[in-house]
Amino acid sequence: MQYDVYIGDTALYGVTDVKSDAERDIETYDGIGKGTFSVAGSKELRIWDIQCELSENNDHHHSDWTPAQTIFDAFEQMLADESEQRLVISSEDNNISELALLKSYTK
Repeated sequence: MQYDVYIGDTALYGVTDVKSDAERDIETYDGIGKGTFSVAGSKELRIWDIQCELSENNDHHHSDWTPAQTIFDAFEQMLADESEQRLVISSEDNNISELALLKSYTK
């Protein structure tokens, strides 16, 4: 599956997998005279795990290519600032746009 992923102004290319722990129990409540309605259970934060292959050379000719070290530098700045960034994930199955905090990454 092909993914388009952006964290703030940083485009991630070569994304091979996106996972989320978005499982939240949904409960049904009776609205007394107004029918039933669904309410999400846990309000815990959602965690995204994004796997990608970054490089220092644009061998695959990605249109949004940035050298891997530049992306790592942007991640370090996000970690230091602890500032919210817009996370955008687009695929054939899903389109997501949410404010997110980068908590960690591995090379």
